[in-house]
Amino acid sequence: MHIKLLDKKHIPAAKVLWGYAFEKNEPFYSWYFDTIFQPENALGVFLEDHLVSCLQLNPYDVVLKNNRFPCSYVVGVITAPEFRNRGLMKPLLEEALREIQRRNHGLSILMPFDTGYYQPYGWELCYTQLRYEVPAESLKRLSKSGGFFSKISSASDLPSMDAVYRKFLTQYQGYISRTHRDWQNLLEDLYCDGGYAVLLKDSQSQPAGYILYYLKDQRIFAKEMAYTTAWAQKAIFDFLYRHKAQVDQISWTAPMGDNTCLYLRDTLTPKAANTIKILPFMAGRVVDVKLALENSRFDGAVTGEFSMEIEDLSAPWNHRKFIICIDKGVAQVSSYSGNETDLRCTINTFSQLFWGAVDIQQAISLDLVQIKQEKQSLLSQIFLKQNNFINEFF
Repeated sequence: MHIKLLDKKHIPAAKVLWGYAFEKNEPFYSWYFDTIFQPENALGVFLEDHLVSCLQLNPYDVVLKNNRFPCSYVVGVITAPEFRNRGLMKPLLEEALREIQRRNHGLSILMPFDTGYYQPYGWELCYTQLRYEVPAESLKRLSKSGGFFSKISSASDLPSMDAVYRKFLTQYQGYISRTHRDWQNLLEDLYCDGGYAVLLKDSQSQPAGYILYYLKDQRIFAKEMAYTTAWAQKAIFDFLYRHKAQVDQISWTAPMGDNTCLYLRDTLTPKAANTIKILPFMAGRVVDVKLALENSRFDGAVTGEFSMEIEDLSAPWNHRKFIICIDKGVAQVSSYSGNETDLRCTINTFSQLFWGAVDIQQAISLDLVQIKQEKQSLLSQIFLKQNNFINEFF
């Protein structure tokens, strides 16, 4: 067995693996391997020169705590059925971590099919989403007509979408800083599955919102919507409400903390009209603790020092003690040889703290960390609770 990066000659074999485990619907299937799949970003397990397992490390920039981090998105983790349960995944994921570190990506994200499967390798849930499923009539009281909607059909609309996206996400963290190519991929993916995209402009012809959605089987599913003002949100809801003669249900996802649920019309008897779910969405992992901390810029008022011991059995460069010195928000990280440390936790917990999925107080109450009380105030300034949102699927 050997593990290596793929090259062009391996693309057909990787495509067959993907097709067995995931969707083969055209045109998405061919589009993905023609446009998205890059063999230099894919790791494979080879047995006698046959590709039997692989994954992809798609590169992005994640905005977290107002810092931008190069990040590897682990997608398409597949093993051929005849080679499953043979222990191939452990060495593949551990080699993936080494490859991510070689690329100087301090962070990694992964959308787990099972939130527990990747925990032994350090990926821990850091993102959740709200999923709304409501009758069209429930949107009536939240709808207000106005503005101008137009179909998004050319690259000239992408800067307008990006401007809306960035303004919408000013109150959130953990999102992808999308490039022009990322936006093109997002729309092409949508259109491959028969979706629609519309842009909202206000009375001054300024972009105010957009919605990416599917219309099928008397249902609208909004894969993504964003808006810059409360008025724009109401206009988007009005756009959706106008489909009431075509659809029975309207569904969309929203960041945690979205308060639309407080204002939707609902009934309690004989049963609730609206369904609102919390969905586990994305796991995060700090791949290089030193790199991640030194690339962070904390609040300028944060100054102090603490020691830390991380347990990370899959990435030995993290499995040690550190001393972190922060001066006016800038961290320097070095090895530490002392016997006791101020903070001790697994890489899973450290990843959730770094993402702000939990804060220090929550980690203490969940018995996830060992902390010296005299350092609790400093650590509470460093590892703040964040409202994370991400909506990338590959």
